[in-house]
Amino acid sequence: LLGGEVYYIEVEYLFQKGLLTRKTVNAVTQVDEKRMAKVNEIEVYSTHPVVKHPWQRVSLRSIEPLNYSIVDLSHPMQGGKTDKIYNQAAVMDSIPYSRVFYHAFPGAVIMHRGRKYRIDSMESPPPFVGGATFGPCSCSNLCAFAKPTTVQYSTQALSLSQITVVKQLEHAELLSSCDKDETTQNEVIEHQRNENGNDRILSHADAEDAITPGSVAGSGIVTVKRTVHGYKKLSHVNR
Repeated sequence: LLGGEVYYIEVEYLFQKGLLTRKTVNAVTQVDEKRMAKVNEIEVYSTHPVVKHPWQRVSLRSIEPLNYSIVDLSHPMQGGKTDKIYNQAAVMDSIPYSRVFYHAFPGAVIMHRGRKYRIDSMESPPPFVGGATFGPCSCSNLCAFAKPTTVQYSTQALSLSQITVVKQLEHAELLSSCDKDETTQNEVIEHQRNENGNDRILSHADAEDAITPGSVAGSGIVTVKRTVHGYKKLSHVNR
């Protein structure tokens, strides 16, 4: 959000919601070739006075639109209920959606302030992220509910990672070249092997569609899919 079209869209949205105020001020925007400052009028935004403690609305740990709140079911204000958060004092931690299934999956044993907790249940994520609220918590967070435990083991998620190359833009290979007057050396070049087995240097445009077996480096577009299919128990004696 630090500049660009998305930044202005979000600022305008917050302004329309009454969360920001706007005013015009004079500011130095540029310096010409003669080192003369040029003053222009610009619009600046600040938090509306009706918003109390605005810094509490911004997370420094996660920029994801959806997070999981780890709720302590043993807290007196929560009372063991799993339908929503009854008091913020029962929230032990907040984990981004992309990480929760590797750290706080159902059955996972977690540590909080030197005490063990076991994840008892968690709300299902929405099919699409983009609405104003998610889940029965009626907030931007979903909930994972945990209970204190005395088990003598920890847990580790079992996951599979699948990387798919969508498009290869550039690549490089380690080749061995030899000359009569020079010693053998390794050179890294961008190349494509043609039908005759010869190498030719490629421009970036030519390399865009090239696919050469044995590449050791390169750039392009890939998709990464990681799935959690279970977990294993780790003994404190033998991990």
